[in-house]
Amino acid sequence: MEEGAHESPVEDGAAATAATGEEVWQYGPGRLWEEIEQVCWEYEAAGRPDAEQFGLTVTDRGQQIWLRDPSEIIRPSEVRPGGGQFLERERSR
Repeated sequence: MEEGAHESPVEDGAAATAATGEEVWQYGPGRLWEEIEQVCWEYEAAGRPDAEQFGLTVTDRGQQIWLRDPSEIIRPSEVRPGGGQFLERERSR
């Protein structure tokens, strides 16, 4: 792999390789690089929150990840072609 290149493999065999200022190659199931771009966009849109703004609530019924307030739950939303998912924040009622 070239200096400055980054590879991001995941458990299902999908991977993406990028080098600064060059093309991105993605291979395997799913569209890993598109998912990475989507998460970056969502992070920017949320105001680039610090790690301290995220929380985790665990109960006997499961666990929930939230941003800034336990009522702002983060969960997967639509499943994209190729198996990827976008995340959405859902406000508890």
